[in-house]
Amino acid sequence: MTHTLINFFKKIYKAIQTAQLKRGIRLVQERMMNYKVYRQTYNELNILSDSELNDIGINRGMIHSIAMEAYFDSRVHTNENLRDWV
Repeated sequence: MTHTLINFFKKIYKAIQTAQLKRGIRLVQERMMNYKVYRQTYNELNILSDSELNDIGINRGMIHSIAMEAYFDSRVHTNENLRDWV
């Protein structure tokens, strides 16, 4: 009786560890994908000239905040997409 109870708790513990590992891997994947969106947005805006940026209504000082907006917008979409294939 005690032996089977110990095995039962070992299985539960292993399942919890596995779930935490999967959650951790998913979190790393999300952050990597979101950071890629940030870097891509930042780099694309940064290569534009000042007059091109002015044409679209932004200045150089706004590039970081716009890239951060893209990062946080992609977080919402990434979470939705990852939820579908987990």
